[in-house]
Amino acid sequence: MLHRSNLLAIVGGGSHPKFPDASVLIWDDAREGKDKLVLEFSFPRPVLAVRMRHDRLVVVLQNRLYVFSFPHRPTKLFEFETRDNPKGIVDLCPSLERALLVFPGHKCG
Repeated sequence: MLHRSNLLAIVGGGSHPKFPDASVLIWDDAREGKDKLVLEFSFPRPVLAVRMRHDRLVVVLQNRLYVFSFPHRPTKLFEFETRDNPKGIVDLCPSLERALLVFPGHKCG
């Protein structure tokens, strides 16, 4: 969940998945009716982690990280190749005053 927002990021998967594990769905709980899924992002590999803040969405795959503008007209801002990251380790500073994103680098050291 994004702070005190009505937006939730949902990753598909599980034993009886309705959506693939390589997709991120944005759910808007404030919307009326059944049309609460407002955005879908698809990726070539399973999604391991998602981080959100008021203006960014970060999606982590095993060897890649994507940063999108968010929520109005989402566009891919950055794509980083990372070292093997099977646990999806990432953190994003929630403050709009600090542009801080932490993730495993491409090489050790």
